[in-house]
Amino acid sequence: MLDHLIFNKLKWFNVADNADNVKANGRSFYALPSKIKLTNDDVTLWTVNGGGLPYTFDSGQVFDVIGAYKNTYNENGKKRYIVSYSYSNQDYILSVSESNCTPIWGGVKPY
Repeated sequence: MLDHLIFNKLKWFNVADNADNVKANGRSFYALPSKIKLTNDDVTLWTVNGGGLPYTFDSGQVFDVIGAYKNTYNENGKKRYIVSYSYSNQDYILSVSESNCTPIWGGVKPY
């Protein structure tokens, strides 16, 4: 009974389970994986603010995704994931093209 009352109070949008984006109230929202795994060797990632040196990683490296953006520089409309990386007590914010990685979808587990 309580579930029914709560459900009727919330504003819901009909979104397909396999949708990677949705438009609501005139805005576009995109699904992001919780992590990505590099699929190519010697992938160079740059710091987002451009203030640091590039870092090179091999395939299999996993990063936590904290955001994404569409790159307008020679990416042909591909997303760039914003990822976090920690090394030697330093935290870095890096970006990687979706063409160099595969998403790892976490999602919310049902209870």
